Amino acid sequence: MVAPTHIGEGDHALELLTDIHHNRSSETVFRPVKSSAPKLDLTDIYCILQMDPHDSVVASELARQLSERGEHEQAVRVLRGVVRIDNRFETLTALGKAEYAADQLDASFQHLQQALLTAPEASTALLDVLKTLGNIFVR
Repeated sequence: MVAPTHIGEGDHALELLTDIHHNRSSETVFRPVKSSAPKLDLTDIYCILQMDPHDSVVASELARQLSERGEHEQAVRVLRGVVRIDNRFETLTALGKAEYAADQLDASFQHLQQALLTAPEASTALLDVLKTLGNIFVR
């Protein structure tokens, strides 16, 4: 059975689909179901950001797509704006990696250090941050 679960309140509520199973001891077990969210193209992202320029999730997606296209300088500009409104581990890491790709090593080093200070304890992305920091020293 798949049932929606709401997390949060108001406009920021997330709806997750959970697969509800009953195991042998009659416990109810919730497992997340992967949903295939539609991939936004650059035009969609720009339109969304015009309506809500403070949407850090959409702006981060824009920067990711720009980086994939090799437009690292533009991705850095977008992510610097994102970090002003959302300086979590993920956004600082994305900015540091974009700066690294744009050969802005001093700024990359600074933002990746900030990311380390805000990193959650059990983050799998922490190893990637340390690897990028190591690469800065090798260059």
